[in-house]
Amino acid sequence: MESGCANHTAAQRWHGLPAAVVWRLRGAAVLTVAVAAMVVAGMLQPDPSGAGTHQQLCLPSCSFLDRTGWPCPTCGMTTSLAAMAHGDVALAFRAQPFGVGVFVVLVAAALAGGVELLAAWPILGHVRPRLWWGPVAVGALLLSWAVRLAVGWGTGELPIR
Repeated sequence: MESGCANHTAAQRWHGLPAAVVWRLRGAAVLTVAVAAMVVAGMLQPDPSGAGTHQQLCLPSCSFLDRTGWPCPTCGMTTSLAAMAHGDVALAFRAQPFGVGVFVVLVAAALAGGVELLAAWPILGHVRPRLWWGPVAVGALLLSWAVRLAVGWGTGELPIR
C-alpha cells in the first residue's frame, strides 16, 4: 500500500539518503539562492530613472532603449528588485511592476527553504512546476511592460530622447 506521499518515497530513494536529509538539503539550496538574489539586489542602488541599475553589475546598457528610446520588456527589472530590497515599493512598481512579483516570489522561496532546512518539513515538495506557469509569467511580464509603456507615454517620460 502506498503512503500517499510520493515525495516521501522518492526522497528516501535519492542516493539512499533519509527523506529528512534530502528535504534539508533542498531547503538549504533554495534558501541560499533566494537570499543571495535578495542580497545582491540590496547591494545595488536603485536608479531613480527606473532603469540602468544593472550597469552596477558591469552589464551594458539596454541596446533596445538606446536605439528606440523605449524600454524593453525587462528594462527596470534590476531597478525594481533593488528598490524592493531597499523598501521603495513605489519606485519598484514604476521601474517594472513584474519585478515586485519576482521579489515576492524570492521572499516566499526563502521562507519555504528556511522551513525545510530547519524543520525538515517538505513544504517545497508540494510545489509542482506546471506547463502553464511559463506562458502566464511571460504574459504577466508583457502586461507589466505594456503598463509601463502606457504610463511613460502618458506622463511624457517616454520615449527617452
